[in-house]
Amino acid sequence: MFRIREYSESQPLKKAVARAIDYCITNDILKDFLIQERKAVTMYSLYEYNQVGHLKTIKEEALTDGIAIGKEQGMSLGIDQERARIIATMLKKKKKNGQTPIGGWPFRFTL
Repeated sequence: MFRIREYSESQPLKKAVARAIDYCITNDILKDFLIQERKAVTMYSLYEYNQVGHLKTIKEEALTDGIAIGKEQGMSLGIDQERARIIATMLKKKKKNGQTPIGGWPFRFTL
């Protein structure tokens, strides 16, 4: 199917299927089967190949992957922001109590 998609970008589907079958035979990919069943494989490929459906499936998979990556990045960012908020709160409490932050050096912290 990869070869059919690749070849169909630059030529009609019928020619792309024939070219893909030729490629497979030349490269000994299911050679005997394709030689015997070339006509059936061609007909199947022409009538059953659904590029729109295939592209829809690819888009859905990519969307699912993108959502998973986004959730992962969002959780990581949220954790980092919460850590910063906790540290800022702790430092403000120390400052109110007259304590100086780490080692007594002057410290300014803003979010």
